[in-house]
Amino acid sequence: MHRRPRAGRCRSYFLPLVVLLSVFPPCASAQYVYQTPVEVQETDIFGFGARALGMGNAQVGLADDIGALFFNPAGLGQLQVPELTVGGTHDVMDHRTAHVGLTTVTQDHTRLGEVAVAIPLKTHRFAPPTMTLAFGFHRYADLDDIVAREGLVVAPSTSSPGLYELESYNRQGALDAWSTALGIRVAKSVFIGGSLRLLTGNSTEHFTLANYRAVDTGGGNLVLDVGDPSNPDPRAFEEQTSREANAWGVTGSIGFLVKGNILRLGGVVDLPATLEWEGDSFFRLEDTEKIDTNYGGYPDHFHDDMTLPLSLSGGASVDIGIVVVAAGVRWTDYEQLDFEGEIVAPPDGTSLLPRPAYREVVAYHAGAEARLGPFRGRAGYYTDPLPYRLIAADPNFTFVPDDGDPNTSDDASIVARDYPDADIVTDRHVYCIGAGIVVEKVFSLDAAYALEEWERRTPAGYENSTTFYPTTPAGEKARDERFMLSASVRFH
Repeated sequence: MHRRPRAGRCRSYFLPLVVLLSVFPPCASAQYVYQTPVEVQETDIFGFGARALGMGNAQVGLADDIGALFFNPAGLGQLQVPELTVGGTHDVMDHRTAHVGLTTVTQDHTRLGEVAVAIPLKTHRFAPPTMTLAFGFHRYADLDDIVAREGLVVAPSTSSPGLYELESYNRQGALDAWSTALGIRVAKSVFIGGSLRLLTGNSTEHFTLANYRAVDTGGGNLVLDVGDPSNPDPRAFEEQTSREANAWGVTGSIGFLVKGNILRLGGVVDLPATLEWEGDSFFRLEDTEKIDTNYGGYPDHFHDDMTLPLSLSGGASVDIGIVVVAAGVRWTDYEQLDFEGEIVAPPDGTSLLPRPAYREVVAYHAGAEARLGPFRGRAGYYTDPLPYRLIAADPNFTFVPDDGDPNTSDDASIVARDYPDADIVTDRHVYCIGAGIVVEKVFSLDAAYALEEWERRTPAGYENSTTFYPTTPAGEKARDERFMLSASVRFH
């Protein structure tokens, strides 16, 4: 039996956010992709360096420092002296969900952001460098997330128990890139370049989804459990899943840059990223009669393949000395995302055909840098639409009674949920500011702050697929903050 505090005093630790999360990305196999259209966090591409973040990551058409290793490798050909940079980040995630109640949860992490070095190479002793080789480690994608929700779905009465929903998801991890890039000056004002990235990562996940039977014992006190054979409740269950996984993969990019007196134009093709996730998962599902589990036994070992689609980027910048202004655009067709097959959702009732879980998106970046002696001031903005076009809504538990034979294995209950198309109230947008100081063109220190916000909810008219309780609209609102600090040394 599970005992929990009075409903009125429960702390709001859980939120159904992109509980996308109904099933974790590294565990979905080909046979379950259809039933569970997961939202993979590997699409949250990180960026590189505090200077770039302060300018809204509008770097494809600028790429005049070591950040070109990530944004546009062709820009490395502009570097005339060796450069070393080190950076770190602190992220604060604040997610709020309205469902059976209003729930807010916060998570923060501090990590190394990048370590990179660029080395210009001369083809002639007295000529300026014509190519630059760069190596680096940097964060490729953030995998951290925490979402939750809890509250009474059905209020108890003196004659019948109610239903209390609890959902909790916590993921910690990162996908890192070990990059090698080369930028080459092929003409006086034309540069080309390419990069190759080895991707490595790790992820630890814990997930609980439950509908507890809620019995009012008087005075507002609730006893929560999943029932028992002598007092069954086919609505009640508790599912727990844990996973630990490691990833490796490869990707790369090809870019060009044309540099005039004040105008630069650039373009990049980011090649598809192939990833392999491998790890162990633990599972436990308890209902009113039985427990299905591999906890305490051998974990399920999984090996999943993922391919993130290619992206096309273009950008331009204008540099008049005291001020530089940059802008860019990035297109990605996430419908081509492959995770052990195409990720699709079940038919929504308006059609018999499955629906793609992802959509094509276009991100826009803009930023500026003002130079006042050794001081730098920066501001930027970018919009990066959410690629996942669904929203994880009400759970749908199917109770399969135990047939009384302990030797059978076909009486496991089933946990599913609804995935209607999301009504995106505010697509993901990011406001950025930054500052820096340059000491005698040798050392620079840069800081940046970015605020990201988005909001989505279930569409009007949504009806859940269970008869156990009424439809409850769900809304998700995120407010994430990122602080970044970078230091660079140039060896004249």
